[in-house]
Amino acid sequence: MISPALIPGAEWLPLLAQLALKSTLILLVAWMAATALWRSSAAVRHMVWCVGVAGVLALPLFYAVLPAWNVTVLPASTGAPVAAPAVSTSSVVLDEAPAEDPSDAVAPVSEEGSRGRYAWVPRAAVAVAAGGVVAGLVWLALGFWGVARLGRRAQVVRDPAWLRTATDAADQLGLRRPVLLLRARGAVMPATGGLLWPSVVLPDTADQWPDDRRHAVLAHELAHVKRFDTLTQALAQVACVLFWWHPAVWYAAKRLRIERERACDDLVLRAGTRASDYAGHLLEIARSHRGPRLSAAALVSMARPSQLESRLLWVLDGARVRGVPSARATLLTVAAALLLVVPLSAMRPIAATGSSGGNGLFAALLEDGQDVQNDYAQDRKTDAHDRAKDRAVDGADAGADASVEAGMKRGRAPGDTIPTVDELVAMRAVGVDAAYIAELRAAGYTVLTPEELISMRATGVSGRYAAEIADAGFGRVDAEDLVGMRAVDVTPAYVAELRSNGFTNLTPELVTGMRAVGVNGDYMVFLRRNGYTGLSADEVMGMRSVGVDADFIQQMRDAGYDRLSAEELTSFRALRVTPEFLRELERLGFPRLSADEVESMRSLNVNADYVAQLRAAGLQGLDAETVIDLRSVGVTSAYIRELAEVGLTGLTAEQLVELRGARVTAAYVRELEAAGFRQLSADELVRLRNSGVDGELIRSRTRERVRQNP
Repeated sequence: MISPALIPGAEWLPLLAQLALKSTLILLVAWMAATALWRSSAAVRHMVWCVGVAGVLALPLFYAVLPAWNVTVLPASTGAPVAAPAVSTSSVVLDEAPAEDPSDAVAPVSEEGSRGRYAWVPRAAVAVAAGGVVAGLVWLALGFWGVARLGRRAQVVRDPAWLRTATDAADQLGLRRPVLLLRARGAVMPATGGLLWPSVVLPDTADQWPDDRRHAVLAHELAHVKRFDTLTQALAQVACVLFWWHPAVWYAAKRLRIERERACDDLVLRAGTRASDYAGHLLEIARSHRGPRLSAAALVSMARPSQLESRLLWVLDGARVRGVPSARATLLTVAAALLLVVPLSAMRPIAATGSSGGNGLFAALLEDGQDVQNDYAQDRKTDAHDRAKDRAVDGADAGADASVEAGMKRGRAPGDTIPTVDELVAMRAVGVDAAYIAELRAAGYTVLTPEELISMRATGVSGRYAAEIADAGFGRVDAEDLVGMRAVDVTPAYVAELRSNGFTNLTPELVTGMRAVGVNGDYMVFLRRNGYTGLSADEVMGMRSVGVDADFIQQMRDAGYDRLSAEELTSFRALRVTPEFLRELERLGFPRLSADEVESMRSLNVNADYVAQLRAAGLQGLDAETVIDLRSVGVTSAYIRELAEVGLTGLTAEQLVELRGARVTAAYVRELEAAGFRQLSADELVRLRNSGVDGELIRSRTRERVRQNP
């Protein structure tokens, strides 16, 4: 046996193997938690993945500072070691050397000769790992440099209309952090950057956008600021740099991006933006703009074309939960993660003494280094005999390893990378074996990645199911789409039912979405009976997802809304518009409102108390549109009283909307009065505020004049 001390760098191999397996366990727990919370909001799942990535980053730190906790989990090796090349932690050789002819034996070599022959193996492994980290750090540095370069070339937005829109969006989101608006050159994708001082980057064509698109874009980008998404993305990028060799870390970073964008979309919709309008804005922006390449690692862009389809389905699904995790839930998640990460970091697996030996794939990667470097000086005939003896001792475990390895050799195309240890462990956990791989190959899936194999096996995709879906008119469906269809139980009978109801241009994504929300033949019959014919699949999915049924349609008709479109009916149901709410609006003096007005008043929570407060503050003769404007900018009776205390009395509703939209407060008026500006009109206050004039600016100008004219 070659001593690890003779080979520089060999002591790093067990450490890398332990980090690989421990990080896999942490991310596997995060994946199971996120999967179990699939009915929860995207913000909750994003929080779970953030904690998982943070746990992976904490592993090396805790490993270095915590005292070692030796745990006996590995079998001691007996007999002669298996003659095999050195195994690295990033991949595993699946091909097993056949028994050689006895005459092909080699002469023993000295330990010094072995040292010279194999010294490059651990050095190369450590050099590759370190080189990947250095390359990743350079990539991150270039990303932040690109953001700084973009900021230097961009212009600060000072247009009062843009600033007012940004203020409205920030108020609706409850954002109090200052944010800088920048206008970049070219049709760049709207994005958010900056860890300490956030900024929103807009394309130079943004001035041509309609007001609703401006509001939607700024609301989405300010949602990133409110959620500190630039910080969580930076953590994910650091994890990808340090664990660049680990596919599970890259998968976690991908899930973070997906759930992050969905969570921001949820905040925009919660603030009152209509789902259909917002989806249209996303589609147009993704089609017309491009993301900056150099700074992509440090910027949070609004829309990635690769994620657009799933995001649109998410936005239009009215049944989705769009809340945010509570502080208690976040603390409990962090505490649970610490209970897993801290002992896992301190644990040091050691070999048991006197136990039966084993040469399994997984145990070999965690040995102290004795089994990592095998002695090629052993006679090959004796070596083959020892391998057969060890397989007999291992029994079922060795047979299972061989079946997986053989299946992978048959299921991987020439030139594909060999599966990593983490992938093999995950495949064994869900039951991927040679028979399953052969079954999928017979169905036409000859080249599959380990991740695809794991997902297909975990959701119950079989070769027979793949063949049935192909015969249903979809041909060979991608592995990801096939997993999605199986997860919601899409069957050939269900596909035939949809086609019999007029949906002929079906895709796997569309069928999966319709099945997920419960669209079936009975529901289509119900819609036709109520006069809703010729609907698109998206319209039907929207109605079904929010629970539009016969009782709700009849309630709206009894309340006088008997000609609602499918989109309006979906919005009414999603916003929980009830007959009681409509009767309350009539009692407040707002009869027979349009569908848009009802949606706006419901989404803004306009009720009897709010209208009574406005009227008590002196605002009479209010119509629905005026009340909506007042509520949308946050005008309350308390705000009206504050303005009256500084002399602004008898204001009209339109003036109150302009003042509140410009963030004119009683404190701002007192600040101007202290600087010498008294009895300003409402219009003058709005102009000063939109121009960025405050008391400090006036005082600094006054001091400058005094210095110039002593």
